[in-house]
Parts: sequence; structure tokens; C-alpha cells
Amino acid sequence: VINFPFPSAPDPETLQAAEDRLIKLGALATTTKDGRTEARITPLGRTLSVFPLAPAYAKVIAMANQHDLMPHAILLIAALSVREPMVPISSIRGDTDEDTKEKMTEVLKLRRGWCGK
Repeated sequence: VINFPFPSAPDPETLQAAEDRLIKLGALATTTKDGRTEARITPLGRTLSVFPLAPAYAKVIAMANQHDLMPHAILLIAALSVREPMVPISSIRGDTDEDTKEKMTEVLKLRRGWCGK
């Protein structure tokens, strides 16, 4: 990857860090050839490349499939893939300060209800 002719080459340290992560995930394996260490894609890496996900999430899906845990893995990845699903309380605005306070209080009550409190 380091020798790939990128139109705008990324920082070599960033590329090395990405390669290291893929090696730790098992998507790449290192081999030594002519005194040089090379990283080659593994069968797991080929599987991970099929998913339009970050490699770590793709590995969760691949492993979940092997262990009959797919519904749990999909739920977990879906939850981890989104930002805060709630509207920030500080972004709630009313027509007046009192209206804003009432709306914020109502939203807090709803959230506590969802949490079972």
C-alpha cells in the first residue's frame, strides 16, 4: 500500500498505523521475502473487504456468522455506528425562556421514562 500511486499520498505513519490495525485484525499477514517484510491479504481479509463497513465491524459480522450470533452483532454495530440518537437538550429552544425550560423538562421526563426511571 505504501508504494501505491495515490493522487494525494497520505502520511506514511497513517498508512503504517492502518496496516498494523489490519494485521491485528487478521485481515493481513506478514511474510518476509528477500529481507523485506510484506503484508498480504488473508482469507479473512478478503471476507472483510466484501462488507461496506470499517474492518473491525466487518470482522464482528464475519465472526458472528460463524457463531450464530448475527442478530446480536447487527444490533451492536448499528448502535455503535450512529452518533448520539437523541437531540441534545441544549439545542431545544422555545419562544420564551420559560417555554424553553418547559420543553427541556418534558424531554428529560420522556428520556427518564425510556430508561425506566
